[in-house]
Amino acid sequence: MANTIIFLGPSLNHGQAKEILPDAYYLPPVRCGDILRAMRLKPKTIAIIDGYFENTPAVWHKEILFALEKGITVIGSSSMGALRASELQLFGMQSVGVIAEDFRLGVLNDDDEVALLHNPAHSGFNPLTDAMVNIRTTLTEAFAQHIIDNNTKELLLNTAKQLFYSERNLGNVINNVKNKYPDVALDRLITWLEKANFQDRKKQDAILLLESLRDGMPSPLSPLMQTKEGKKITVNRSAFFRSLHKQVMCRPFTQYHDWLPMPEKVALAARYLGPNYRLVRRVAYLLSACYSLAIKQHIAVTHEQKQQLFSDDIFDLCQLDIAAQWSADNDCTVEEKAALSERIAIIYALIAQEKASEDFTTTSDDYLFMLLHLSDDYLKYKQLQTSQVSLLEQFKLHDPQKYRLMHLISLCWWVVERQALRLELQPIESDLQLQSDKFRIKRNLQSQATTEQWLADHDMDLERYQYFMIALSRLNFLVLQNNLDIFGTTYMDENTWWLLDALRLSGLYQQAKEILNQPEKMSLVLLVQPKDETLQDYAFSLDFLDGAQELQQALNGKI
Repeated sequence: MANTIIFLGPSLNHGQAKEILPDAYYLPPVRCGDILRAMRLKPKTIAIIDGYFENTPAVWHKEILFALEKGITVIGSSSMGALRASELQLFGMQSVGVIAEDFRLGVLNDDDEVALLHNPAHSGFNPLTDAMVNIRTTLTEAFAQHIIDNNTKELLLNTAKQLFYSERNLGNVINNVKNKYPDVALDRLITWLEKANFQDRKKQDAILLLESLRDGMPSPLSPLMQTKEGKKITVNRSAFFRSLHKQVMCRPFTQYHDWLPMPEKVALAARYLGPNYRLVRRVAYLLSACYSLAIKQHIAVTHEQKQQLFSDDIFDLCQLDIAAQWSADNDCTVEEKAALSERIAIIYALIAQEKASEDFTTTSDDYLFMLLHLSDDYLKYKQLQTSQVSLLEQFKLHDPQKYRLMHLISLCWWVVERQALRLELQPIESDLQLQSDKFRIKRNLQSQATTEQWLADHDMDLERYQYFMIALSRLNFLVLQNNLDIFGTTYMDENTWWLLDALRLSGLYQQAKEILNQPEKMSLVLLVQPKDETLQDYAFSLDFLDGAQELQQALNGKI
């Protein structure tokens, strides 16, 4: 069962699940993007039991269809899995259990039937309320055993249904009925429940799924994702789906697990690099964007460009070409190294094409300066520059790692910006104003005087400042918000984990791996709340999906 991934939370304790199916890989409740992320692990089977839905987008149907298209068996039960299995059975998703069958037959129709409030992951996802489907099953059993009559059962069910899921438990339901209808006889029901007769249908269905996997699930009745005529069905790669896929492939896994492959663990450890992690993630987005643009333009790589690529001081892949040590340091197979070199060569050829073009006078250094303005490092290196050593050279000398990251970003940003300028793309006024407002508020530029002083300190006039804001707005819209479709780039690279490429290319993979192996090397920057961000926002920006609480727990010794 080493090829089986199971999304499980409050329906069944992970420890109990492992007693039934010890060799499966267990993940927290599924959320939007998690199926695509799990596919990086190349599983044969994905089982969905529990899922998040209120505070984060729920798992998309199209994610599951994409997995089915790729030949992965997807099974659902109990909770979110039962919902999705009933909805996607015609496309090959399998189901196990009474709840999924009731949804499939229309006996149950409302999503709130399986919803409940529960503790977070570090507390074992323990349920804090009762799912409606469990209350329904329990009261039906009580009626069958003549503990309550039908009228009482319906009264209790109606009362339960009227409660919001986060306030719903059978004790509350009984108390509400007693207070509103004091003549209703409930003493026998209370006594019966005290004897552990509550029916946990969700738990029972979860156990049934695990036992079915252990004992061997039957094959689907029809081939996965095929029409009656035997034609394979493929998932439409819509702009929204491609955007979600890119987000997943530019980010790490959601949580640390001992069984994750080393690159996944290293990517999670990279979050402890603090601001540099945010930069490397931006590199990932921009590499993906430039690769899509290159594919759209059918960029061909010449032998001379490949030779230049291996000697370029930023795309320095001599180490890749040389040797086994780089592969070992970066946990990179021969095949992965060849594929990485090919991708970067294609991006490098696109950059070389832009450098040869003379329709715009800007250079990538102009965008590197913008990044220095954005990071507020400009003043630091302005003070250090001399007639012999320029500002950028001082930057490269004093912080080579950050320089490498920002140079990579500026090169790719410059390429994307030139494509936008050719189409004369302009951000809408409201987005531009929002970009400027956020920039000024973050730097406390609340008055004309403070703004003018900042401009003077940064050697920038109003015209350059306006272009700076426009370029930032275009970067956010086109790359970070995944709107490259405006260039006609409908290509979706389905296999490249761009964050891993960015970590390896920037040299940060080895640093993150050191943190993984020696937690004491964790960056102290994480211990200090940034002045311009709440701890919650800072945690989210570093991909701690549960925010400050998860970050603080991680700092206490958990990657």
